[in-house]
This record gives sequence, C-alpha cells and structure tokens, in this order.
Amino acid sequence: MAESGITTVHGLRDRFNEALTSHRWNQTLSLLLRIEGKGKGILQRHQIIQEENEKKLNDGDFSEILRATQEAIVLPPWIALAVRTRPGVWEYIRVNVHALVVEELTVAEYLRLKEDVVDGSTNGDFVLELDFKPFNASVPRPTLSKSIGNGVEFLNRHLSAKLFHDKESMHPLLEFLKVHCHKAKNMMLNDNIENLDSLRHDVAHEISKALQGKPDLIIGNYSDGNIVASLLAHKLGVTQCTIAHALEKTKYPDSDLYWKTVDDKYHFSCQFTADLIAMNHTDFIITSTFQEIAGSKDTVGQYESHTAFTLPGLYRVEHGIDVFDPKFNIVSPGADMSIYFSYTDEKRRLKHFHPEIEDLLYGKVENEEYLCVLDDRNKPILFTMARLDRVKNLSGLVEWYGKNAKLRELVNLVVVGGDRRKESKDLEENAEMKKMFELIEKYELNGQLRWISSQMSRVRNGELYHYICDTKGAFVQPALYEAFGLTVVEAMTCGLPTFATCKGGPAEIIVHGESGFHIDPYHGDQAAETIVEFFQKCKKEPSHWNKISEGGLKRIQEKYTWKIYSERLLTLTGVYSFWKNISELDRRESRRYLEMFYALKYRKLAESVPLTVEE
Repeated sequence: MAESGITTVHGLRDRFNEALTSHRWNQTLSLLLRIEGKGKGILQRHQIIQEENEKKLNDGDFSEILRATQEAIVLPPWIALAVRTRPGVWEYIRVNVHALVVEELTVAEYLRLKEDVVDGSTNGDFVLELDFKPFNASVPRPTLSKSIGNGVEFLNRHLSAKLFHDKESMHPLLEFLKVHCHKAKNMMLNDNIENLDSLRHDVAHEISKALQGKPDLIIGNYSDGNIVASLLAHKLGVTQCTIAHALEKTKYPDSDLYWKTVDDKYHFSCQFTADLIAMNHTDFIITSTFQEIAGSKDTVGQYESHTAFTLPGLYRVEHGIDVFDPKFNIVSPGADMSIYFSYTDEKRRLKHFHPEIEDLLYGKVENEEYLCVLDDRNKPILFTMARLDRVKNLSGLVEWYGKNAKLRELVNLVVVGGDRRKESKDLEENAEMKKMFELIEKYELNGQLRWISSQMSRVRNGELYHYICDTKGAFVQPALYEAFGLTVVEAMTCGLPTFATCKGGPAEIIVHGESGFHIDPYHGDQAAETIVEFFQKCKKEPSHWNKISEGGLKRIQEKYTWKIYSERLLTLTGVYSFWKNISELDRRESRRYLEMFYALKYRKLAESVPLTVEE
C-alpha cells in the first residue's frame, strides 16, 4: 500500500526545477530571493511558512516542497533545504538563486553547511562522523510510516514467516528454550525434551519464581539511566529496554548547533552523546506515543531529530537512529490508580483533605503558598499544574485567561506551579515567575485567579483533582511541547474534562470532542475560545460535562493503565529476547563501534559534568 509523501530526492530536484520554469516561476524566484536577502543564517519551519504566506504562494509544486521543509540554510547565493517528505524520510537539496541551479546533497554535505553558519568554513578540518546505518543493514524493517512504533508486530510477522516455514526451521526455537538454565537446571524444558518431536509433546508449564542469578532484562529511564543500563546490559549480556520519556534535544531549538554557548549549564554534549549510545545499544525502545518517535505530518519526532545533526567542533551525526527500526514500540504508561481514580468513587475519596484543599483554593489571607484570592466560589475551576518553565507555558495560559472576558466571567483559574517559598536558582523559572507577577497586575486578575506554589503531596493532589471535579471544572495542559503528558492522564483518570496541547503526546491521548479537547499553544486566543465554548455549553446542558468526563474515563481504561503497560512490557521482553537469540542478532559490530565512541568521546564529556551537591 502506497503512502502519501511528496517524492524521492531525484523527483524532488526535478519538481524544484519545474517550479522554477513554470508559469509561476517569478513568484518562486521572488520568494527565494527574499529568503536569500536575509543573509547568512538558518530558518526554521515556522519562519519558512511565514515567508510563503506573505508571498501568498499557497499552491503548486514549490509550495508543497516548502510546506515539507523543516529547515533552510542560507549561504548566499545558495539556499539549502532539509525536506521531510513524510515521517522518518528526509531528503536534502540546495539551489543557487542567481544561477537557478538545483543540486542534491548528502547528509554530510548538508551538515557541513550548517557548521559553516556557526563556525565559518571548517570543511577542510577532520570531524568525527557517526553513521550507525551500516551496522543495522541486515535488520529487517518496515517501510511504511504507519508501521513506526509497532516493531514487535512487524518482527512477529517476519519471524513467524521464517520460523514456521518448515519442520527443520523449528530448531532455533528448541535451542532458544535450552539456553534458559539456572544452577544447571533447565528452566524452560524438562530432561525428556531433547529434540523437536519431544518439544511438541511435553513443554514445561512454569519456571522458577525466585531467580537468584543475573536478570533477564535491564530497563533504563532518561538519559542518565539509559547510559547506565547500556553499560550493565553490555557487561552482563542481557536484554536491554530503553525508555527516554523526554529527549532534551527537541526542547531547546538549535541546542545541537549552538551547544558550546550553553554546555556549561545544560551539558547537552554529554546528554546527546549518552542518548545516541543508549538508543543504538538497546534491544528495544519503548515510547509513550507515536509522536515521540516520528512526530506528525508537520512536526519532527524526538527520536527522528537524532537521525542527522551536528555538534560543530565535536562530532557530526550522519545517521544516528532510524525510526523505522523494529526496536521501536509504543507502550503508554498510566496513572497511579491508588491515587488517581474516578471522582464518583465516593468510598475511596479522601475527604479528610477537604479543609486543607478549601484553604488552599479559597483562603482569604495571601501567604507564600498561595497568591491572589477567588471572590466567587460558585464558579467552576479551570485548573493547571506543572513546572514553572517556558515550555510548560503556564504564563501563556494566564495571559489567555486575562485577555478573554467571557472566560473570566465563566470560571476561576487556579495555577499550581513554581515555589515562592524559596528563591529559585533556575534563571528560567525566575523569568517565568516575574512574568506571572506582571500578568496578574496587567490584567487585574486578583479575585479571579489563584496562584499556588508547587504541591509535593501526591496523595492530596489526587483528591485536589477530585475536588475540582466536584466544582464541574476542567484541567488545562497548555505546554508548547509535551512528550507524553502524565498530568493529562491523571486528570482524565479522575474524570476531569481536559484541554491539552496538540504539540506532542496529548494529541494521541485525547480524542478531540469525545474524551477531551486539543488546543494549540501557539494560538492562545483560539484555545481560550475552545474552553469558553465548552463551559457555555455545560451551562446550557449540564449533561455535556458528564459526557466529556465519561469519555475521558473510557479512553483511559482502553489504553492508559499500568496493567496494560506491564503486560505489554513483559510480552516485548520475551519477543525481543527470543528474536535476539534465534536470529543471532547480537549487534556485535555496532557495539564495538559504540565502545570506541564511548571511550573516545563520552567519558571525557562525562568527566566535565559536576557531581550533584546537596544544599
């Protein structure tokens, strides 16, 4: 089955040339000259789209190519384009806007141009180039973007076709079962099973419940946990699972290109290197959403952003990861259901917290724990809770609320984030805190907004969600980007109608209009109107609140529980361990390559990261 995509690179070059010779060539050329006129630099996708919109070039081949372009490098008279023809598939071209010459570029050629923008011409210098693609050439992989993140299903189909082709092909299965021994006792087969015939008639039904040997699986979390898991799995020779959760590279635009300017603070060079090692060493990768792997039609996935990039002066990555690799699997986590459960479950509700919660929400004397008061207790509460940093966009939500008179009339806004009880050493948090104070004063929000310092009691926070359900309120997650969105799952698990960013994981968690609502954090006025429409409808039809609440609960039960997660994880562990054994896919070549990379680059970078010092 064919997938939508604009074309291959040769066709892309031809289409670009056709656009320059078509009846609209003057508009195409005019736009290119406009971009070139900006001088040496890099344009991101939103800047390219803005240029296209200003020129009103909204149809034709060239417009289609521009909409698929994620980045443009301007080095007059050349403009180089990184074109994402579909999720996981990239091509690179450059055009001389004066000579009207279009050329194909390799990944390395394109990355060298990026380096020229930052460090000037360094093409003659030796730069370490990383390319993991050859080591995985023998690994079967899907070709359709829709198969990304369904690695185990693909492997099962491939393995089944191979394994059960004939009787003799069952030998790898027998050998795999023989491998599992503990203290000289076979754990999967009894002593009578020595050949394929006996395997078919006398299979063991259980294994030892108390393992006293090396583990069968090592799981890493985040960059630091994943590099440790890689080292342990490599030493012990056991199956490894990587769970990145949030890859920092996508949170800060151009953090790779300008790594030198912030490395003392963020240590991006060390972190990106650890991520590269772990994602290439591991046997399988778990992500919470498809978007973490390969993004969407218009956005690049977190893992996909590691396909090709450069840290100028340190190393260049020509091929860091392939999102089509069958090691990728989507397994979404759930909320802790001992804390987060439906607000209608009265027997489990922790109502002894209500006096504390009421003081937290409605107390009239401001202090370090809460700022501003709520005048009207009869209004529903619009609620949000997150870290106070730029990406989480809590100040953005406050501004949407402040500017929308209808929303302010309908609901109170409660923001939980930041800690005014102590001075933060985080410059970004301090900047957001200052912005919050300014917005409260600018829009005169005292009386309609409550700003509460971060709350550390998870148990009480669970009842806080339930309490806000009682007010027929809603939860908002306004982040500029969210890898998954655990607070979204927690709110929906409690039955709280939820509005969440369409940039990242929440776009998959919520089915718009059924189990919650998508909002675009870059269009705050529209987001506020979406919330207004919901509360206006609830005012006219109280059953509408229940409909969305129940839709959220249903969605959680279907996809986002720890029971589903744990069962899936165990299944994946068995399949990948089996696949690794019977296919003899030990990735020995790539692991030797990684050993070199670790020794030559990572160890020195890690030594530069200071140890954590307790205050």
